[in-house]
Amino acid sequence: MLNNNELAAVKDCLKRYTEFNNKGVMSSYKVKQSSLLLMDERDIDIDYKKMVILKENKPIYRIIERYSNKTHKMMIPKLEVIGGVEND
Repeated sequence: MLNNNELAAVKDCLKRYTEFNNKGVMSSYKVKQSSLLLMDERDIDIDYKKMVILKENKPIYRIIERYSNKTHKMMIPKLEVIGGVEND
């Protein structure tokens, strides 16, 4: 499990991922440097191909993509703990 600071850093990276999927090269969202440093220090990684979040190379969260019904654009993904409990 991730603490609140680690979870905020991961969500910051997921916001960038969402923005890039919606606007492509024209997206302007930048991930905070502090978020990247925190993830690097705590050995947290996001595998976008497998759609999982890894801590010390062990999957701990599954990324569930969501899309808006009206605009058909990607919304910030949900995180599901591998083991059952959801975290929004």
